[in-house]
Amino acid sequence: MVEGKAYFLNTDFRVWIDFDKYILSVKNLNDFKKFFVGEMPFADFTDQLVDFYANANSTPNYKKTEDENLVDFIEDGEYIVSSFMQDYGIDLTSCELHWHMFKALFLGLSENTKIKEIISLRGWKEDKRKPEVIARENKNAWRLPNKNKEKFLKKQQEENKANIERYLRKLENER
Repeated sequence: MVEGKAYFLNTDFRVWIDFDKYILSVKNLNDFKKFFVGEMPFADFTDQLVDFYANANSTPNYKKTEDENLVDFIEDGEYIVSSFMQDYGIDLTSCELHWHMFKALFLGLSENTKIKEIISLRGWKEDKRKPEVIARENKNAWRLPNKNKEKFLKKQQEENKANIERYLRKLENER
């Protein structure tokens, strides 16, 4: 919805897989056509695109301490394709898949897939805390939101937008 009018998005995961990098190369509004099916809005729609891309979930809710990227859908493409084949029997090179379904399946990949092994290696941190402290943090991170779910989801969306904007600024500075 942009200014009260509904527009249809292209939901194919291939379109969204490099969204964060793609928007850096956008020169004019017509460059955004690949994200829409049919008519495209003329008003600012970047918030709606970021919301669709981020698809915020209320769990887990760990306190983020570092701005570390553990996966790159393009760079790690071969490992992601093989992991989907291993766990789900899905050939990502020839299937149709909604972006949100792709993300859900990606998050649900088993720990014995190559991409999860790589993510684990990239994200390793020494942790000298007691097991009960770690268990308490995990419990809190995976706690379902209470009555303030809307407030929590809004906060999560704002954090996702800020993370994407920070990542885009970082990419822009690297140019």
